[in-house]
Amino acid sequence: MQNGKSDRKRTCTRVLSSCLLLFPAALGLPAGEKASPSAASASPPQQVVTLREIPVWEIHECVRDSFLDGLPSAVSPQADPGVRYPALKSGRPVYGEIRSSYLSATRLANAGTRAGGLACVVDPSAGPSGGDLLYVDENADGDLRNDTPRKPLPKAPAGLPTSQNPMITWTWFESVNVTLDAPQAGRRTIELLPCIWKHGDRIIFVRFLPARAYTGRFEAGGSFYDAVLGYRYTLRDPLHDPTSPLCLVAQDGRRVSSPNAEQLNVMTLLGGRYYRFSCTPAVDRLIVRPYDGPLGTLELGAGGRDTQKLQMAGALCAPDFIVTTGAPFDGRSVFQGVRRCEIPVGDYCAGYLTVEMDQVRFSISTNPYPDASGRTHIGKDLIRGIAVRADQPFVLDFSHRPIVMFNRPAGNDPVARGSAVRIEAILVEPVHNTVMRALADLTRRETKLYTTPEGKEGAYEQAPALPPRVTIARADGEVVAQGIMPFG
Repeated sequence: MQNGKSDRKRTCTRVLSSCLLLFPAALGLPAGEKASPSAASASPPQQVVTLREIPVWEIHECVRDSFLDGLPSAVSPQADPGVRYPALKSGRPVYGEIRSSYLSATRLANAGTRAGGLACVVDPSAGPSGGDLLYVDENADGDLRNDTPRKPLPKAPAGLPTSQNPMITWTWFESVNVTLDAPQAGRRTIELLPCIWKHGDRIIFVRFLPARAYTGRFEAGGSFYDAVLGYRYTLRDPLHDPTSPLCLVAQDGRRVSSPNAEQLNVMTLLGGRYYRFSCTPAVDRLIVRPYDGPLGTLELGAGGRDTQKLQMAGALCAPDFIVTTGAPFDGRSVFQGVRRCEIPVGDYCAGYLTVEMDQVRFSISTNPYPDASGRTHIGKDLIRGIAVRADQPFVLDFSHRPIVMFNRPAGNDPVARGSAVRIEAILVEPVHNTVMRALADLTRRETKLYTTPEGKEGAYEQAPALPPRVTIARADGEVVAQGIMPFG
């Protein structure tokens, strides 16, 4: 793990995205804390909030990192034969491409010469002062000869990230404008900030960061909050899509949305009441509505074990929304779980849930692999066995014995005699069809260092992993291989 905080956030994001669901996520309301009638009456039934456009580097610092990933472009010394390039001066250009399904559609609509993303090329040391020049196919016509080259910025805005590796330099360039043609959202122009990564004088990467985000202020439970809507890893979806990133910041600068489940249709607990969010296709209005439905109790049980400490935090997926319970880690990277909480009534599966039972921590998520019958339960076939109802608590106690399944090699994969075989196993809780992973020993601690995109350094403690040691033997007992094989 190179960056524990970043890896943790991205792992959870990938797992939740694999559920193929729309996200309202609700911060779990701890049992004993009821939705406050006074808080409900303090806010209007629905608010329509005007959104204003801001540069991405002006996003509040506590949530800015959620919008600084951008779109990566690998580079190659080989030109694309389907693209027309300008006369290049350096003799050692590198070629790349911005990939997005909506950019591809725009390209074809403009009679482009090939399918795919938008081509780009970096001409090193070709600028008037010896700096690099970057060409991007902004008009999606497959011809970079009619596109204005971009030069490095004399000084990058203070809020943009910089390289924390002394061997790698990041150079920000003048922005480019590309056109998206997304279903229902129509054609729109997006400003991108290119950043070229170099190892010494060798270009290794180009990243394109969406340069703008949208923000607006609303009231909930007598307090004001700032909402920030923008792009994260892709330009695939229009920003009014329910899965678009939405972060919430309180007046005192606290991040109140859950870092691992921040989306436009997140249903968040604010001032003792849950709120839903949506956005107009023009991305000029944010609609904030209080949730008035019933709540039920989710409880973590010991399952007959002699267990004193029980807590959970993470995300649960219903067919058309997600709720979160607890907070996987607070601002100091300390696990903040709950034993029980009140969440909206519904049938759920585990999107990503971290559980602590006395001296062991583990995480569960929906199983993306085929079961013993070969069937994969994803999308509409997800098993939603966590039935939260208003009249009785649902107890999640892990009382059923987990099973070990080998997902690689698959049963029908051919294996040549004498060839190396990669073996991977998963630990599955069979009733709810969840994968158990990231087992950790809470009796010990280890310190990890990290650096934020703004260059701030920090440290946090974490429990060391408990990966199983696996022995592979022949039928006569001869040991073929031994080693660590983490589950999941």
